[in-house]
Amino acid sequence: MKDQILARQQIQNPGFILMLTLLVPVCGAQYFVTGQHGKGVLHFFTLGGLGIWWFVSLFTLKHNIATYNQKIVEAAERLETHRK
Repeated sequence: MKDQILARQQIQNPGFILMLTLLVPVCGAQYFVTGQHGKGVLHFFTLGGLGIWWFVSLFTLKHNIATYNQKIVEAAERLETHRK
């Protein structure tokens, strides 16, 4: 039960991350929030790939967030079954 609560706290809202991407396009916040720190640093120092990465991330954002959220849920389920 505790693992499920922690997993819910780590799940990211796609609308929130889309707002981050639109409001602060060159900092790569969408990558930092979803745990892709290397991509975030690269995105930050290249100013969003001079706008190209930013544009591409608008189209891949929903899939990336869904993948991240699915990994969080699966990890919580594994912990829950492991403890039983």
